[in-house]
Amino acid sequence: MNTPRPHDDNRLDAWLASSQPPSVPAHLRRAILSAAHASAPPAFVSWRESLRALWLELGGLRIAAPVMVIALAIGMGAAQHLWQSSVPTDSGDDLMALALIDGDYDNLLAAQP
Repeated sequence: MNTPRPHDDNRLDAWLASSQPPSVPAHLRRAILSAAHASAPPAFVSWRESLRALWLELGGLRIAAPVMVIALAIGMGAAQHLWQSSVPTDSGDDLMALALIDGDYDNLLAAQP
């Protein structure tokens, strides 16, 4: 849909296209560049500084700490559940039965009450 533009809009477009902005004063240019250099990140960031920046980006203690505690608790609970399900409930395969696999330990069987 092409609507007709008022005459003032065309005149303003022509003036903006033909105008040249003034040059930036030297002191303002120096101030802008020095502020940019001062706020620029360093070339090398240590692990501690990068983890601190990540912690702050995640919300710090307000959000990140409870979420990390919940994730840790869920992970520990899942690990405990998996560990308990993998432990054999049959006590027949104990250390003595494993030791009696080899015939050299038959005297242990005789000493058992």
